[in-house]
Amino acid sequence: MFYTLSSRLWFTYALLIVIVLCGVIFGIYFALRRSPLLYRTTYFQLKIMAILLSRRLQLVIDDSWDQATSIFIQETQNGAVRTALLNINGEMVLATVGDEGLQFPHISDPKQLSDRTDNEVSTYRDDKGMEWFYIVTPVNRDYYILTAVPRPLLPLRSILTNEFIGPLIQVGILAIVFAFFISWIMASWIARPLQHVVISAEALAEGEYQTIPLEGPMEVQQLAKTFNEMSHRVQASVQSQRDFVVNVSHELKTPLTSIHGFAQAIVDGTVKKKDELNKAGNVILSESSRLHRLVNDLLILARLESGTADFQKADIALNELLNNMIDKFELQAKKAGVELKTDFNGEVIVYADGDRLAQVFTNLIGNAIKFTRRGGKITLSTILEEGNVIISVKDTGIGILKKDQNRIFERFYQVDESRKGGVGRGVGLGLSIAKQIVTSQGGDIWVESSPNKGSNFMIKMPFQRPKLINGKK
Repeated sequence: MFYTLSSRLWFTYALLIVIVLCGVIFGIYFALRRSPLLYRTTYFQLKIMAILLSRRLQLVIDDSWDQATSIFIQETQNGAVRTALLNINGEMVLATVGDEGLQFPHISDPKQLSDRTDNEVSTYRDDKGMEWFYIVTPVNRDYYILTAVPRPLLPLRSILTNEFIGPLIQVGILAIVFAFFISWIMASWIARPLQHVVISAEALAEGEYQTIPLEGPMEVQQLAKTFNEMSHRVQASVQSQRDFVVNVSHELKTPLTSIHGFAQAIVDGTVKKKDELNKAGNVILSESSRLHRLVNDLLILARLESGTADFQKADIALNELLNNMIDKFELQAKKAGVELKTDFNGEVIVYADGDRLAQVFTNLIGNAIKFTRRGGKITLSTILEEGNVIISVKDTGIGILKKDQNRIFERFYQVDESRKGGVGRGVGLGLSIAKQIVTSQGGDIWVESSPNKGSNFMIKMPFQRPKLINGKK
């Protein structure tokens, strides 16, 4: 019956309301049944009976015992109060007619009980467990009157018909109905946002992406916000996989088409001359090499993303590594008419894989040379900052548009789509591999760029310790 969250919440609220109201009702009921007003009424009933009887007995008890006995029987036979005549030792001399078997309390000193203050009533229980109220009133020095009645309990019917309790019960019933209605609204208010999450989750399983509105309690809103973020990430991941398949297919199609075409031409005999055969062979070799590089890059990227890449970490002198990069690209930079410069802020030792870092800087410097016009400048610099070293590869090249800066580290993404896959161009995996290498070693990489003003690729790495030079850092 209660399979949904809203029904269970409603049942919980309703049950708590019923329990509280029942507790209040029973509390009022027992309070009324033990009302002090009943105690005072009972006391006056006992006291009046005792005073009337004792005054009549005082006149005759010393002169005529038979007459005293007659008066006692006459006054007590029709009353609701049970009465006994006690001597000074507490022994019962006379009792109400028909109550000879009634258990009265054992009293050793009736005078002490008779001296109690007004409104003070004693209690005892008989053999049947019934509770009795009683008082002791003196007749003279030798005799005392004991009057007793059962402890008064207000009947339930009297309570329900009471002019005060009746309206209270009616209000209580209306309160329960109203509380049930409010609890249903509250349960729906809490459960409705969760139902949106369920609907969105089912849609997500079907490949549809629905944004959940942020409503309901704070915890439910946080759940909806987290689900929306997860949904967007799943959507981005699925789209990235689709783009990956499309891009890989595109990158494989062009070289495979060239290889297949020239190979077919050789087999068919269309290409016979030596120079034509050499041209066909060179194309096949070039395109197969390109395929080989593409497959290797994909394998490297897959290992980096899955965390299975093997890093050979050691203490690396960062300045020495960067100087080696300058030496490596010096000839290429001269041919492109680009100046290479360094600006190191002290020597820093980093704990990293030197070969992997060299692969990162090879990609960054190679891209900087490729996209920097003749007469431009490329600067490699380092800055120490709160336990980290920031390596900057800054150029004065063509720059990158703002819309492209957030995507250049994606696989196969290239800023100039018209030149994608052309001669001398990569396939858009270099920066993706560079990012994975840096982040896998505890670092971060980002770019700051303005069109026609150049780009600045920055890498933040934690350094192990600064190297002391001439006793100074």
